[in-house]
Amino acid sequence: MDHHAHPSSFVGGDMGDAPYISDFGAFIRVVRLNRLRPQDYFAAFGMRVKRRDDLSAILTFSQARQAQFWRAIGTPPPSTASLEAWIPVKGAVSVLERGWLFRFCPECLHQAYHCNLMQMPWMEQCPVHRVPLRTTCPQCDTRVDATGERGGRLMVCTCGYDLVDEGLASRGSYLMLPAIQRTIWPYLDWALQARSLNRLIAPAEAADLSPLVELMHFPACLSRDAPALAGFSKPHLRHLTTPGRASVHDTASARMRLGALASSDPGIVELPNAMLCGLRATATALIRSLPDRALSRGELALFMGFGVDVDDVLSMPAPRKALVDIAYLPPHHVSGRYFLSFHAMDKTASQAAHSLMEQVLGPGYGTRVKLGAAEADAPLALLTVEAILLRAYSEGMRTVLAKYVKGMASSRKTRPRLSVPWILLTTDRGRLSSTRIAWFPRQMNALTSLAEPSSGAELAAQLARRQ
Repeated sequence: MDHHAHPSSFVGGDMGDAPYISDFGAFIRVVRLNRLRPQDYFAAFGMRVKRRDDLSAILTFSQARQAQFWRAIGTPPPSTASLEAWIPVKGAVSVLERGWLFRFCPECLHQAYHCNLMQMPWMEQCPVHRVPLRTTCPQCDTRVDATGERGGRLMVCTCGYDLVDEGLASRGSYLMLPAIQRTIWPYLDWALQARSLNRLIAPAEAADLSPLVELMHFPACLSRDAPALAGFSKPHLRHLTTPGRASVHDTASARMRLGALASSDPGIVELPNAMLCGLRATATALIRSLPDRALSRGELALFMGFGVDVDDVLSMPAPRKALVDIAYLPPHHVSGRYFLSFHAMDKTASQAAHSLMEQVLGPGYGTRVKLGAAEADAPLALLTVEAILLRAYSEGMRTVLAKYVKGMASSRKTRPRLSVPWILLTTDRGRLSSTRIAWFPRQMNALTSLAEPSSGAELAAQLARRQ
């Protein structure tokens, strides 16, 4: 617990009675106890504030503004004021910033207290008061103004409701200290240890951390406080990979072939031999589920050339020529090597696969002959990439075929769907010990989210270049 004996020129500026307070929580306390208004922020802290600014986000994510504020009040910040201390996994701060909303406990805020545990998406209740966390005014349900511009004073709603009781705030947070120490310290201790072992790879467009709840294991010290935690049933957790599974034998060749994933548009990628069996099984399962006359004889022949077992489907082929879009779907066999077009895949998957390889094996994993200590983690990383790409391949096939096969879009079994992977990497003694993938529906039109396929000439040219 952080205690400070440093005198401050501001009332309540020493924070000694407010352990684990956030940067914005300290700002609320100083502003309200010193009766400052938004027009006073520049004179007091050197901060110019616009009506559209969210000071809770600025004071959470801007290190320069944080340092400016603490320097102005003459007090060093608590070590737990920063957001990183509360997140049990590396790589998640930027995701939380994209979907930031100021969340608070009304009882704590009444005493001008706020800590960043309240910002964690897996927290539904205040761990101290056991009341639901809010983002809106308790009286009128309007989004709380994090600048003070609209209500004239910070944490005063436009309806007139004051979320801070200055009388209570002036007495400090001593009455809450036992509960704060009992409930918050175990969380911080666990988060510190978990952060050293776990790293998140999230989609670039992700705007909140709620999917992380699907991936994390909360310890017993938090489980007994279950009412405070968000109640997720973990329906999206799909894949756990550990070293116990069969390994990829030629990891050097596999990672070099997958080095093309580093491109923003991978185009044609030569497949590692270890992935061929899974791709054949995926294609076979989907094609066998299609209705009669779904594919032409030429399209079925392309899949059969890849080794897909669809002999019994040939009895009722579609009476048309092979379509270029569908011709992209099966991997192409050229001189004993197999190449897969990524134009039918959601780029989110290839980007996630590349990020995973880069996180585990380091930059340039596809061009480096030896990886040093990271070489031992290559088989597990490649197995995880295989799981990502197999699902992306299945979803890409569904999306393309649904444009031409009548009834696919309305069938629960075959309808197209796109999802994005959230990946949690866990290490043990410096080695990658497991990977977990949770898939969440993509929030956009599936038929427009895939890259438009190139022309047949471009496909042939790419294949020729890779021979």
